[in-house]
Amino acid sequence: MMRTRYKAFTLLEMTIAMLIAAVCMGIAFYVLRTFTQMGEAQQREKQTAFQLQLFQHRMQREFMEADEIRFIDNTLILNQSNRQTQYIILDSALIRTQQDIATDTLYGKPEHLTIAYMRDLPQEIVEACQFELQTGNGRYPFVFRKEYSAENLINLPAEQ
Repeated sequence: MMRTRYKAFTLLEMTIAMLIAAVCMGIAFYVLRTFTQMGEAQQREKQTAFQLQLFQHRMQREFMEADEIRFIDNTLILNQSNRQTQYIILDSALIRTQQDIATDTLYGKPEHLTIAYMRDLPQEIVEACQFELQTGNGRYPFVFRKEYSAENLINLPAEQ
């Protein structure tokens, strides 16, 4: 009787094939994980930049719309006819409040704070504010300038 010989892979060949497949899957997993981490880091950076730009835009708009701006005890007070907005400058954050309710917080270390006041006025009315915000991603300059109209200056309340 003749023995039929089947064509098949040996156990050694199967083991080598599984080893090669496992190495390829390990490399693919490592590359996928690396790209995922890079994407997440980039997304965090974009989110931080967006929050910074939004905060700066809101502060710029409120600075321009304010009827008067004062600086008392590390707090910028922006008065409008119908509301008051405050920007509290702390060592590690900027806090925006409206009607004594904290609405936004921007974390970072404000440095080189410079306040310029209007000249020839009995009140200390802020004309310009400038500082740098040091965050984990770098330094960001904040520069705000208020152009008061003659009507604003005439209607300023007496010293508070």
